[in-house]
Amino acid sequence: MAPKSIPSRRVTFKIKYANNPVKAAVNTTPTVDKSIA
Repeated sequence: MAPKSIPSRRVTFKIKYANNPVKAAVNTTPTVDKSIA
């Protein structure tokens, strides 16, 4: 799973879109990830 070092909000986001490959790929993108965080 996701590292415990990241905020719970980001963990929830990853889990929420875990079933969506597109969302997962976008969430993995550093630039977008920083925007979410």
